[in-house]
Order: sequence, then structure tokens, then C-alpha cells
Amino acid sequence: MAEAVADVAAPAEAKAKAAPKRNTAAIVPERSVAGRTLVLLIAIMTFLSGVTLGGVVLVQKSAIAWSSDVGRQVTIQIRPMAYVSLTIDHRVVDGHQTNAWLSRFVEILENWQQP
Repeated sequence: MAEAVADVAAPAEAKAKAAPKRNTAAIVPERSVAGRTLVLLIAIMTFLSGVTLGGVVLVQKSAIAWSSDVGRQVTIQIRPMAYVSLTIDHRVVDGHQTNAWLSRFVEILENWQQP
């Protein structure tokens, strides 16, 4: 039985030995100017993204607070309205007198006192 297990394991070991070794070198060398510059660039971009995110959150909170304040102050007022018109014959009645009468009529209706 040990021989059977060894026969099965032998091809797997041969494949592992035959596989080429991978090059594990870094894309940018650690101790070079390019590597340090890349690390610095990533650190700056991370900082700037954090500042931007903080600014977005502050603007969003301010907008929510402003809209809720405006929402509390806005009211809808419903009032009755009526349209009044007057047709006259200018040959019989003067337009100035008719306009004065219509203005007084509208004023009385607007200042109507409910009992």
C-alpha cells in the first residue's frame, strides 16, 4: 500500500520540481528615489482624499440643516380669490368713473369683516 501512495505522490512532486520559479522582485525598488516618491505620492493622495471626504460630509450636513430650517419656516397659506370684471359702454359712462367704482368695490371685498 505504501508503494501505491508513493506512486501517486511521485508525479505531483515531479511537477512541483519542474515548475519555474517566479521572480518576486518589487515593481519599484524599495530603496530607490522612485520607490520613496511613490510612497510619498500615495500618502499625499490618501490625505487629500480624507480631506475631500470630510468637506463633502460637512457640506452635506449643512445642506440638511439648512433645508430643515427652511422647511420649518415655509407655510402654505390658502386664501379665497375672486376675479371681478366690469363691461361698460364708453358712450354712456366715463371710464374714469367706472374704474373708481370698481376699485372701491374691490377694496370693500378685500377688507370684508366676517361676523
